[in-house]
Amino acid sequence: MTLKPDLLREIYSISLSNILGGLSLLQLKYLRDAIAVGMFSSPKRVKVEDLARSHGLSKSTMQEHINKARNKLLQAMEPYITLYMHSLLNE
Repeated sequence: MTLKPDLLREIYSISLSNILGGLSLLQLKYLRDAIAVGMFSSPKRVKVEDLARSHGLSKSTMQEHINKARNKLLQAMEPYITLYMHSLLNE
């Protein structure tokens, strides 16, 4: 069966709780803040040390929160990415 993006949308809806539910409130907050200040921009507009300092945390603690949040988010997205990728390959 070939899945078109429109059909894919009907079959497999994405729930924010499925994607973000595994993150702690702190992980969500720090990840949101990292995105907002440009930590993931290319080039980076802010370094992890600066973000950590603004929250009164050590660099390693902030990096741990960000890494865990990013990893959980990517793992939660993997099935959706795979499904969508297969739909594009079958066009």
